[in-house]
Amino acid sequence: MGLAIAFLVAAVVLAVSLLLAGVEGFEVIFRVGVAFTVTYVVTFVSFGFIQRTAGGELSAQEERRLAEEAAARRRVEEEESGTGSPGEDE
Repeated sequence: MGLAIAFLVAAVVLAVSLLLAGVEGFEVIFRVGVAFTVTYVVTFVSFGFIQRTAGGELSAQEERRLAEEAAARRRVEEEESGTGSPGEDE
C-alpha cells in the first residue's frame, strides 16, 4: 500500500516539477526522490500503527466472543446433564 501511494505522490511531484519553468533535471530527480521516500515512510508507519491498534481491538473482541461461546456451551452441557431421563429419581 505504501509503495502505491508513494508512487502516486512522486508522479504528481514529477508532473508539477516538469511543468514549472526553470527546474533542472537534478532538482526534479531530487524532489521526486524525497517525495517518494517521505511518503513511503509516513504511509508505512501509519499503516503499521493502524494495524497494531485495530489488531488489539479485534483480538479483544475475539476473546470476548470465544468466552461467551464457551459459557453458552457450558450452560447447554449443564442443562443436558442436569435434566436426566424421567424415572431416574424413583
